[in-house]
Amino acid sequence: LMKAAAKDGFRGGKITLKYPADDPHVAEALDALCKQVRAKTGVELELVGRTPYQLREDVEQTHSYDLAYYHYDFPDETYSLWPLLGSNDTDNYLGYRGKVRGRLEQCKGYRHFKDVQQRLRAVHQELVKVEMPLIPLWQLDPLAAVDERLQAGPFDPLLVFTDAEEWKLAMK
Repeated sequence: LMKAAAKDGFRGGKITLKYPADDPHVAEALDALCKQVRAKTGVELELVGRTPYQLREDVEQTHSYDLAYYHYDFPDETYSLWPLLGSNDTDNYLGYRGKVRGRLEQCKGYRHFKDVQQRLRAVHQELVKVEMPLIPLWQLDPLAAVDERLQAGPFDPLLVFTDAEEWKLAMK
């Protein structure tokens, strides 16, 4: 995309990446990310450290950022995109106004799992290929290490201690 944009006269510029400046590990990781992005794409990312309060205001209220390393605590395990992209007619969490909002609204009218799944997959494809106002890191697989001697039965890494009273530890 950068090569195509360069043919149309785009000469770049810096894209800001705001992040919470209260964690030095985050700053270090994002600095490495910026170097990788520059090396692979030629795009310059400018890190802008913000206090957590300032970052929240930039992301949730004024929407004054190009990119932001930010978190969102989902209210439940459905991980619905509605709070991020939908909300009401005037505003939502990200200040998003794209076409996907209407498609998400339509999905609310279906209850049969296969219908909902099919429609949400189409919404996902549209987000990835056309709009993508966010990078959904919550979809990274949660991992857990379990000793091979532990017999934990079905194991959910999001609910680690569910049914812990039924766990058995084999002797060496």
